[in-house]
Amino acid sequence: MSEAINAVCVDMPDEARKKQAKLAGEKAVQGKKVKKEDVEYLVRELMLPRHKAETALQEADGDLVAAVKKVVVA
Repeated sequence: MSEAINAVCVDMPDEARKKQAKLAGEKAVQGKKVKKEDVEYLVRELMLPRHKAETALQEADGDLVAAVKKVVVA
């Protein structure tokens, strides 16, 4: 039983490190500027929630066509 507890304790820092890296990546994406008109277009035409439209544009570096492709294919 103590081996199982040790295994869990060893894995926890790795999971925490992965979670922290994911959050850092999300913060980096959130800092990018996107055009308000592009966000409105995605919200209106693709019926996306605003935060998903903003995220798609940020991940596509503000490229509306790439953001649309990303959302439609996903």
